[in-house]
Amino acid sequence: MEGQQLSHYTIVSKIGEGGMGAVYRAIDSRLNRTVAIKVLPPAAGADPDRQRRFVQEAQSASALNHPNIVHIYDIDTAGEVTFIAMEFVDGRPLDALIDESPVPMPLALEYEAVLPAHAAQLAMAVSDATAIVDYLCAVGRQQAIHFLWRPALSDPVDEFVLELAVAAQCQAIVTHNVRDFASARTFGVQILTPGDFLRVIEEREERP
Repeated sequence: MEGQQLSHYTIVSKIGEGGMGAVYRAIDSRLNRTVAIKVLPPAAGADPDRQRRFVQEAQSASALNHPNIVHIYDIDTAGEVTFIAMEFVDGRPLDALIDESPVPMPLALEYEAVLPAHAAQLAMAVSDATAIVDYLCAVGRQQAIHFLWRPALSDPVDEFVLELAVAAQCQAIVTHNVRDFASARTFGVQILTPGDFLRVIEEREERP
């Protein structure tokens, strides 16, 4: 699609491609800025359900305002091509970062339990959510579990998380289940809620 015109956007180069479409770097000729354009695959363009989920994805993302979430500028159709125009964020691809620092297995297991259940809210197919989890599991580093301190916590599944956190020398475990992880503090690991964790990050960023 390089060089193709979609409305007032000129496609420059391809960034990447996945199950829900391809993403291109483009130029917005009206505002003279670089944007990212996500395009539905041609085969999906004729599928009403895929079209609906594509629009839902844009609507859901446009309702969010966070520095770590790209801004949605537009959703439109040019000819037979439906596309989303969004903020372009330059940087390294996620798969390269994951290869350097694989997602811990407990987190992958949490994704496996939670992500497919909320796939509809994220405008994703369950198969796409499962594929993401499968990829994370494939690149995750394996760590033998010996239940070295059992029973330090009340739940054996939580023991997996604690032992991996200690083995990885983690500073904190982020969880809503603060009460059941309370004993983990004896191992020098902080127990933080997601809100506490975000506040810690913000405080660090504000330091000179």
